[in-house]
Amino acid sequence: MKRKLGTKLEDLLRQKNEPIPKELQKKLDKERAADFFTQGVELLKQGSYMDSLPPLFTALTLDPKLVKASNNLAAAFWKLECPTLAVEMVRRTLSVDPDNRIAQKHLDLMLTEDNELDHNS
Repeated sequence: MKRKLGTKLEDLLRQKNEPIPKELQKKLDKERAADFFTQGVELLKQGSYMDSLPPLFTALTLDPKLVKASNNLAAAFWKLECPTLAVEMVRRTLSVDPDNRIAQKHLDLMLTEDNELDHNS
């Protein structure tokens, strides 16, 4: 049997119809989450707030502990003039990381109605 150079482990496992081990799946999800997060932040920085939502939500779905994604979702929703959703994202961040300074700063700014929220990478 010939081996393909560069074949990914996940592809080999799928070919054999075997489940991907849980630890490997977690690692792959985190890597994909990081890629989606980067894409979302770039769109956010370009002012494409609506377009930033799907990759940021995907990043958060793949890695629920990626609070940077929910912080950036809060900023995107705030820019889209959806304050309820922005506050919900900040609260989601604080539920996972109660000491998150960016989320705390966002909440303070939202409560004072200052519309210049930071997006972080």
